[in-house]
Amino acid sequence: MTGEGGGLPGRILKEQVREALSRGDGPARVLALGAPSRRLVNPLAGFVIRGGLVGWRAVEAMGAVVARLAGENMESARVVMRRFMWQLNDESGGIGWGAAESMAAGMALHEGLAREYGRILVSYLNPDGNWLELPALRKGAVWGTGRTAAKFPRLMAAAAPFLSLELASPDPETRALAAVALIRLAKNREPGPEVLKTLAMLSADPAQALLWNGQDLVSRTVGEWVQGAFTDGAE
Repeated sequence: MTGEGGGLPGRILKEQVREALSRGDGPARVLALGAPSRRLVNPLAGFVIRGGLVGWRAVEAMGAVVARLAGENMESARVVMRRFMWQLNDESGGIGWGAAESMAAGMALHEGLAREYGRILVSYLNPDGNWLELPALRKGAVWGTGRTAAKFPRLMAAAAPFLSLELASPDPETRALAAVALIRLAKNREPGPEVLKTLAMLSADPAQALLWNGQDLVSRTVGEWVQGAFTDGAE
């Protein structure tokens, strides 16, 4: 119930978060639990790494929680963002599943976070920067760039040349995500002729791509995702 989450034992709060994420409006339900924002981070992190439908709902909820936390206490939000960054660092010893996505979900809801951490997210796509060598992790950064670019394209403009590299990915989901992100960035600056040519080719790409559209996991062809982005129909 709203207002009672603050003093709950961790295991009970985790169960309440699990129940909330089992519903289609999970992120909103998580926020409505009434627990302090900082207390929601750990239980949500456990669901983010599970992937699948619940994992994506957890990413959305994590972004909402971090954005709310930034509104309450920016330094506390920075602590969580640095945690995501550490998870993506080779020295952490972990994999970092869902970390880039969680960063971006928060950035898309809070301009201050986007301004502060946008360049870091972009660096994960830069072969000369903090490039994420594992393709599955880098795909998360591609998704995150597109998600943030949908709200703050100017802040993510530096990602364009690195997203262009991902258009040739052997993974259809990565191709689709990179194309959607570039199209969103085009609201701020039109891609060069070679990129436009590649995007046109991808609009006929028949490979299937299962992607999170902000509310559900949806399977479309790469071409359909690209065409939808051109018409502002893709999330």
